[in-house]
Amino acid sequence: SGDGNIIWGFPLIDNGNTVNSLEVSRMVSPKFMMASQLGATSTMGYDDAVDNCNSYWEETIKNGVTVRYDDWRLPTEAEIKYIDDLQHDSNNPQGVVMRGNYYWDAYSFNGAYEMKDPITHSGSSTSAHVRCIRDIKN
Repeated sequence: SGDGNIIWGFPLIDNGNTVNSLEVSRMVSPKFMMASQLGATSTMGYDDAVDNCNSYWEETIKNGVTVRYDDWRLPTEAEIKYIDDLQHDSNNPQGVVMRGNYYWDAYSFNGAYEMKDPITHSGSSTSAHVRCIRDIKN
């Protein structure tokens, strides 16, 4: 994305949650993982969305060993915009992965993020879907 407002870097975390500030809302993690489709949710309010990511976990098997990921957080607004731009890029073989109309980001002061071309029309700026992400630092 050519958006000059994006700040590339790991978003600030407080007690496992993405910091709820305007500056952090502009950050995009240089490497992150999005929760699988199993982590897609029905709509909920902001506080429930924070709690949802705080308690969310997924497991996978790597080299015969079960690995548990339990360090999920709400994405920043810039991360959701980045994902939204990527899923509508004709060169992206993954296609649309966030199909809802509204998704919560960590910056609560302007409501949930409205996707540019949703597949389903559900939710609102005050009751939105959640798709947690986690930073990959190693």
